[in-house]
Amino acid sequence: MLLRQCVGLHNSNNDDQQGNISNCNIYHLLQRLGIKKSNISKFELLPNELLFIIFQYLYCDDIIYAFNNLNYRLQLLLYSYEYYHLNFDQIIMKSKYNLIQNLPLNIQHVRSLTLSNNVNSCINIEECLLKYPIELFYTRLQSLSIFPKDADQLLSLTLLLPNFQQLKYLLISKKTDMSRDDTIGQIRNIILFEIKTLKYFTWNCPTLFFLTGKYKTLPIQKSTIEHYEIETLFTDDLDWLNLHTINMKSIHIYMILFSEFSPEQQQQKQTFQTLSSLKIHSLSADKSQNLLKDLSLLTQLKQLELRCDHDLICDQSYYIDGYKWENFIRKYIPQLEIFKFFFASEHSIEMIININELIKSFMTDFWLIEKKWFITCDYYKNLTRLKVYTVPYMGKEYTDDIFLKSSQRISTSKINDMSNIRQLRLREITLPDIISNDHFTNLQSLEIWHISDEITYNQLNRFLNISSIKNIVFPFRINSKLFYDILKYNTTQISIEIYYDDLIEILRRATSHNRHQIIIELKKIKQLNLKYRFKYRQSQGLTVKQVKKICYLFSNIEQLFITDLFESNESIPLLIRKLKHLSFLCISFHKDASIRQIDISNIRQWLIDQSRTKLNENNFICKWSEIVFHRTFYLVLHFD
Repeated sequence: MLLRQCVGLHNSNNDDQQGNISNCNIYHLLQRLGIKKSNISKFELLPNELLFIIFQYLYCDDIIYAFNNLNYRLQLLLYSYEYYHLNFDQIIMKSKYNLIQNLPLNIQHVRSLTLSNNVNSCINIEECLLKYPIELFYTRLQSLSIFPKDADQLLSLTLLLPNFQQLKYLLISKKTDMSRDDTIGQIRNIILFEIKTLKYFTWNCPTLFFLTGKYKTLPIQKSTIEHYEIETLFTDDLDWLNLHTINMKSIHIYMILFSEFSPEQQQQKQTFQTLSSLKIHSLSADKSQNLLKDLSLLTQLKQLELRCDHDLICDQSYYIDGYKWENFIRKYIPQLEIFKFFFASEHSIEMIININELIKSFMTDFWLIEKKWFITCDYYKNLTRLKVYTVPYMGKEYTDDIFLKSSQRISTSKINDMSNIRQLRLREITLPDIISNDHFTNLQSLEIWHISDEITYNQLNRFLNISSIKNIVFPFRINSKLFYDILKYNTTQISIEIYYDDLIEILRRATSHNRHQIIIELKKIKQLNLKYRFKYRQSQGLTVKQVKKICYLFSNIEQLFITDLFESNESIPLLIRKLKHLSFLCISFHKDASIRQIDISNIRQWLIDQSRTKLNENNFICKWSEIVFHRTFYLVLHFD
């Protein structure tokens, strides 16, 4: 029924007419349009149901860009589809943005909206709400994500949130602190108690969500939110949420801080009757007993994930003792189904760790047969370091520390499964590491700091499945042959981040034949983040000649990020003129950069004048942004 409503024609109640559209009677439409069957691709003959599934994985601009003006039937779908995701926190090409503006999109068909002040976005929050007044979203919007400029802007938006009639998901994210005690308190009360439909809430900000004033809340006030995700939380804040939430089912805390309670206060704490999932990303190293006291109150817990990277003291830690965990779980949370953890610890040089005895505590019938929870222990004896974690590895990011080599490993699992990891940072890698180490099969992003020149592409690919990686960061120079093979055999549209001088050194060290082959592969790159390593503060950045070299090497680049590179302002219009396929350019400047000498109000006209007819008033968007905290300025350009 829902699909029929999505593709209904002219809001007609005629079942035959709706049935014809939803059953994809394409041939009748072809006759009406006078188009021959042979000119229609098989893709355009897909039924609406399959197209709707495809639409679910795309943002609004991608859908419109891909399907606009293909045929009459698909045009009807664009107008009637009711589940658009409009995201202004991403890079949107100017041509896509034009389509969104020109297509008479029914804004009430947008179910998910992301408002952002991201410097790379083509439109900020204020501009977006001038284009699309927020009251247009009141009746149908279900998901809202806000990346505010400051606390005042967040408050002005939060005051409007009770007007949304179907809002279920709310995310607020800000990288920098926006501490305003009264403002945050007002924002908190509105989010928790005045949005009656809200079920999912994420607070991804360094500012404490519970700064002050939570104890002024009336006992009768209850939140309808069921799933929380909060960056930093004290344990007394968690108790408070338990008291003031009707049906709290899950909470994900990135950093938990343990409040001090007297024995009397601890006894008065209430149990969590509805909480079934708890995830803590960062634990205090010396508070294991406090944690267990709080966990004992979670009588309905079914999923528990814990992480502590902060060097637990081995001989004092409760965390890495399988026997103690078994006894605790049996006594307090026997219904627990999923238990994942990662604990890193250290010990004194004098202390002797028996890794076999440690892993033995996780090899009882409780762990291996009843719960089927498997553990790996990596022991770095010379460095007095220890890692104990469940398998599969629980996180999506992993850093192979340069200092943590030559470990002794014991595992209760046949395979040390690292398939969950999407982002890998390698501090140092040698041939023995590849032969004996883990295998990362599903990586999307890779950062290589130091890699031995003897390692070949085939060896690295067996270790990392590097051919499917989408983004690779090279903080340091690597072997020219390996660099070429990474580019050549990658099967995705790869983006790279590299320092200019490292790139030139790679080309210089390559043989004449390999250098030519590398240049061919560089011309296939569509997205590049180029940095410049200032040596001894003597260099002023890239010369015009070097910028021309970049334009030659990356002649087909579409998205270019450049960090404080230029010796001359002439380089900016040079990039615009030379790079024919460029759709996005972001240049970051230090406060003393020469471009600061140009009047900011005239920078758009200056670019038009310098581009030699390539730019005009209508074919690009120009934004100038400043991040005061970092003393950094951004010039962002979106082109047709």
